[in-house]
Amino acid sequence: IIIYFSFSIITFQTITAAENNTIKIGYIDYTGFIDKKPDGSYSGYGVDYLTQISRSTGWKYEFIYDSWDTQLKNLKEGSIDFLCHAQITPERQKNYLFSKNSIGYEHNIVYAALNSNYYYNDYQMFNGMNIAFLAGSSQNDQFLEWSKMHNFFYTSNLYPTEEAAFDALNNNYVDAVVMGSLSNQKGYKIIGKFDYEPFYFMTSKQNKELLIALDNAITN
Repeated sequence: IIIYFSFSIITFQTITAAENNTIKIGYIDYTGFIDKKPDGSYSGYGVDYLTQISRSTGWKYEFIYDSWDTQLKNLKEGSIDFLCHAQITPERQKNYLFSKNSIGYEHNIVYAALNSNYYYNDYQMFNGMNIAFLAGSSQNDQFLEWSKMHNFFYTSNLYPTEEAAFDALNNNYVDAVVMGSLSNQKGYKIIGKFDYEPFYFMTSKQNKELLIALDNAITN
């Protein structure tokens, strides 16, 4: 009876501590993944997934917005705990840890204006394009390999946010935007798709214990 009573107290304290943990989630302006609503609440695929995770971990969340390039720095410095839609690359594996299981798949998409003269996989017309990319995104290197495969050249233009990249397209500063399909863009012409890849939770190498809890929750 004494052993059972002691065990019950320890279990209760552990669960309570977990419930009081607030996990800082970094996000960018990927429409439909993590969106802040006018009332201050959040919605989207990433939010729904994190809600399911919290049923196992007891975590609460604080969502922190910034550009992708800055979020990579924030994660490395520890001012956020997780990014929720990162592809694994050898370069990132030097500085970050990833969840064991992916939480979805993403196409890389080439967008152009609806009234443009570019059409799907018209590689000859792609030659010489000015293209907008998200700074720090793995899609930049993947697009470079795709362009080599199809023998066309382009000028790369880096932007801090999705909004800035599409503003450049809307104002004719660039001919196209390369962005992941999680961005959920509407009102543009899709002229190319490449590298259908899984995406993962990513955290700093100092967060091994958090990652173990996350992996267990995803498995459950």
